[in-house]
Amino acid sequence: GRFIRPRYIVIDFSPALLNALLLSMNQTNIHSYLRWCFNAVKKNYTSEQLHSMSCIRFCCAHVMHAFTRSLSKIKIEKQIRKKATIIFGVLLNCNDLEQIYELIGCIVCIFGSPELDNAEEYLDNVIKAAGDFNSDFETFIEDENISDTQRLIEQELSTLDDNFLSTEPILHQSPFTKLACERSPVLLTLIDKSKLPNEKDIKNSFFSKELIKVFYKWIAYVPLFTGLMHRFYERYASDLNDDTKSKVFGYGRVSNATIESFFKIIKHSILRHQTNVRPADFLLKLYSTTSARLKANMHNIQQTGSKRRGRSKKKGRTATSNRGVYFNKFVESMLTASDIRSRLKEKLEMRRNQPDGCEKTGDMTTTGTTNPTFDE
Repeated sequence: GRFIRPRYIVIDFSPALLNALLLSMNQTNIHSYLRWCFNAVKKNYTSEQLHSMSCIRFCCAHVMHAFTRSLSKIKIEKQIRKKATIIFGVLLNCNDLEQIYELIGCIVCIFGSPELDNAEEYLDNVIKAAGDFNSDFETFIEDENISDTQRLIEQELSTLDDNFLSTEPILHQSPFTKLACERSPVLLTLIDKSKLPNEKDIKNSFFSKELIKVFYKWIAYVPLFTGLMHRFYERYASDLNDDTKSKVFGYGRVSNATIESFFKIIKHSILRHQTNVRPADFLLKLYSTTSARLKANMHNIQQTGSKRRGRSKKKGRTATSNRGVYFNKFVESMLTASDIRSRLKEKLEMRRNQPDGCEKTGDMTTTGTTNPTFDE
């Protein structure tokens, strides 16, 4: 049949899975895919060309966990770590290129300007603007205390050679990283280990070169975890006119929680925690389970709990102190099936060899002695 290309593929934070999908779906690698995303945002492709590619997104939950793990490796205060996580969540929900780089400029200013003395107030204003769904982050850049940073952010964009493929890592080779460095050249100084600022000149309590490096690593993969490629068919096709406002928040929360829950069903209900299952056996189990669920859905049959009743918690007629060894919860766990069978045989033999002077009441045979016990 005809192959229907998926528009969106949401995966967890796995480089191996990312490379496999890029090779199988788009016949490309991560370098070419990032250049394709950059060209698509610049409206260099027609709608037909955009339909020939599938967009890949990281799960938002996996991204946030990965970012917080990277923050835990650097020495910063808990308050700064919390604020950095919030502003990264704002970046995750951005879906416009200009909007994203305005926010990146704010991040560079807040955590990378040693002379900024009102960084906390400035950061709170940025977070408040994001909470009010206000995308005009550039209004905060107009503060007179950060005029130097303003000049860095407002530099003109230079053209990128899309055919150029350097031997540098993807971190520096990505067109999104190059654009960020062109708009904020101070980034290159902040990630340089040899250039350390004088501690006496640091007035910013939020200044952290390590934190800037963490954000810098994520800039290269902006289209993979933000809403930049949301509705890219309609928004970025050169032969279509999209009147939808793009500077809004809320398209970054894309998760693969549905398939994760299905994996849990496979692990616990279908495979029953079995490992090293042959592919044919796995497919048979999956087919039978899927067929059963399909029939249940067709006939509107809901899964109910087990009808097996639990053990009664009420005490029996016999006191606990007078019970035999088989009712002792500490001894019962140590007894095996063979031990119980052998001891039952011994007890039956003892009953057969009972003396003639025993008393019989109903169907129970009792003697004047107490129940025999078995020493361990």
